[in-house]
Amino acid sequence: MSFSPMYFLLQQEGFITRSCITTGLTEIRNAHIGEKGKYYTAFFQLAIGIERMAKLSLILDHMATNNLQPPGENTVRKYSHNIDGLYASAQKIAEREQCAFSTKFELSPIQSRILSFLSEFARSTRYANLDD
Repeated sequence: MSFSPMYFLLQQEGFITRSCITTGLTEIRNAHIGEKGKYYTAFFQLAIGIERMAKLSLILDHMATNNLQPPGENTVRKYSHNIDGLYASAQKIAEREQCAFSTKFELSPIQSRILSFLSEFARSTRYANLDD
């Protein structure tokens, strides 16, 4: 069986996403006040990993409903680094598709605060930490 180039691109994206999330979780687990850089690495990797995972869900949903054609670059890029907005879009997909796990998309207050923190981190600190 021959796979399309898109398959390999999506596979690579999955590998990158997995790596970001696992690195972020490892760094947050090993972080301590004496080595604050681990916190930054953890937040950086988790923000990127969650963002990419949500964007993958949007891409795959689009492909599933459009003859396996990926969305245009601007469709995904318009979300920028807004993890809160990406999460809401992924939640809508799960609800529309009536996924058995869609109830797990309801965040507890602490989960919501973590997601909002990572979203703000992705939009500001991740790229603009040296700005005035």
